[in-house]
Amino acid sequence: MPESQIKPAPPVLQLIGGIGGAIIGTVVGRYSGLNLLIPLGFALLAGWIAWKTVADVKRPMVFAFAVQVGHGLWMASGMFLLGLLASANNMPSVRPSGPATLMLEPWLFNLLDIAILLGGLTWLLIRPGLAAVLCLSLYQAVGLGVNTAAFSGAAMGSLEHKALLVHLILRTAAIVLMYLGLYRIGKLAAANGEGEESGLSWLTCVLTAGVFLLFPVGIGLASRLEPGWYIPRVIKHSRARDQYDLGVAAAARGKLGEAINHYQKALEIDPEYAEAHNSLGVAWTEQYGHVDGAIDHYRRALEIKRDYAEAQGNLCIALAFCGQVDEAIALYRNDLEMKPDLARGHNNLGMALAARGRIDEAVSHYRKAIKAIEVQHLYDYAEPYNNLGTALAARRQFDEAITHYRRALGIRPSYGEAHNNLGLALAACGQINEAITYYEKALVFIPNDADVHNNLGEALATLGSFDEAITHYRRALKIKPNFAKARQNLDSALARKK
Repeated sequence: MPESQIKPAPPVLQLIGGIGGAIIGTVVGRYSGLNLLIPLGFALLAGWIAWKTVADVKRPMVFAFAVQVGHGLWMASGMFLLGLLASANNMPSVRPSGPATLMLEPWLFNLLDIAILLGGLTWLLIRPGLAAVLCLSLYQAVGLGVNTAAFSGAAMGSLEHKALLVHLILRTAAIVLMYLGLYRIGKLAAANGEGEESGLSWLTCVLTAGVFLLFPVGIGLASRLEPGWYIPRVIKHSRARDQYDLGVAAAARGKLGEAINHYQKALEIDPEYAEAHNSLGVAWTEQYGHVDGAIDHYRRALEIKRDYAEAQGNLCIALAFCGQVDEAIALYRNDLEMKPDLARGHNNLGMALAARGRIDEAVSHYRKAIKAIEVQHLYDYAEPYNNLGTALAARRQFDEAITHYRRALGIRPSYGEAHNNLGLALAACGQINEAITYYEKALVFIPNDADVHNNLGEALATLGSFDEAITHYRRALKIKPNFAKARQNLDSALARKK
C-alpha cells in the first residue's frame, strides 16, 4: 500500500511546523552560514537519490538517511580540508567533533567516525528496522553529548560555536527523523497486513527519541558545572583536547601568546592533562625566555604520566639551563635506563655532561646518540653530529670534528650553528679562507648571532682585512653590547689599522 494512505498531520500542525521550521532555518542559516548550507545541500542530493531508488516501504526512513549522509559528507570534507590546510602550513590536524573524538589519535577516530556512520547508514538503508535505528541513535547520542559540552564552552560568534550549533541541529534531526520514520514504517506494515510488530507505537518512539536526545545533552551540560557534580572523564577530556589542539595549531603558526591561552584553558577544564602541561612549559619558555614556570609544568606532567619521555627531556633541558646540571644529569640517566636506545636522551645527557666539563663522557653519549639514530630512523636529527664535533674540538681533535660538522650540514644545510662551528675548526687548522666561507654561510641562517660576527671579524683580521673585520665587530657589539671579546678585538683592529 502506498505511503499516501497513512493519515497526514492536521493542516494546522503542518502550518505551524512549516512556519517554525522556516524561522529556525532562517535564524540558524544566517548565524552559521555555509556550515548549515553545505550539509543541507549534501542531504538534498542524497535524499533525492535514495527516494528514487528505494522501495515505497523504506521511504519513511529516507529523510533520516539523507540528513545523516549530509552530516557525514560535511564532516568528511571538513576533515579533508583541515588536513590540507595543516599540511600546507605545517600544522597539526584539528580533531573533528564526532563521538569518536574521545580517546584515540586523530586519524584513528576520523576513520572510526566514518566507519561507524557508514556502516550504520548502510544498515539503515538496506534494512530500516529497530536495530539499525538503535545503533545510529547511540552513535548520534554520544556525539550529541560531546558537541553539547564543547558548544557550551565555545565563544559566541566563533567559527567553532557556529559549526557546533550545526552539529547539534543535525544530530537532533537525525534522531527525531529516525524514530518518526520507524513509526511510519510500522504503520505501513500494518496497513499492508503485516502486523505492527515491525514498528513501534507513537509513545514508544517519542520516549525513546527523548532518552537519546535529553540524556547526552544533560551530560554535556553537566560537564560545564562546578566540580562536585559527576563529570564523565571522556567528555571532560574531549573538551580539554579541543583547547589543546587549538593551542598546538596556534603554536605552529608562531602565535605563542594565543597558544598559551588555549593550553591554560585546557588545564582549567582538565588539570590532569599531561600533554597540556608539557606544551604550556615549552610555549612559556619560547614566549618569555625563562624556564622557572616551565619547570613546574614539566614536573606536573611527569607526576601525571611517569613515562612521558618528551616532558622528561624538556625538564632536563630546563634544569640544565637554570644551572641545575647535576639534577638534569640524574634525570637523563634515569630516562636512559628505561630507554637505552633513545637518541635524544643520549644527546641531551652529553650536553649536560659537557656543561660540567666532563668531555670524555659527553663524547661517549654523543656517539651512542648517533648509533641510536639508525635504530630510530631519525635521519633528520643533526644535533648529535654537531655536538660531537664541538666536544672533539674541545679535545683538539679538529680533523674528526670537521668530519662530524660536515655530516651535520649534510643532514641539515640550514644548520647555522654547525656552519659556525665548522668555520672555527677550519680556522684552528689554519684554513682561514674556507673558515670565512662557512662563517658567511652561518650568517645567512643566523644573521643576529654576535659570536658568528666576532668569529668572522677575527678571520678577516687574520688576513689583514681590517675594515671588514671592524664592521663585523661593531655588528657583534650592536647585537650584544657587553660582548667583551668583540670589544677587545675591535680596539685591536682599530689600532692595527692606524
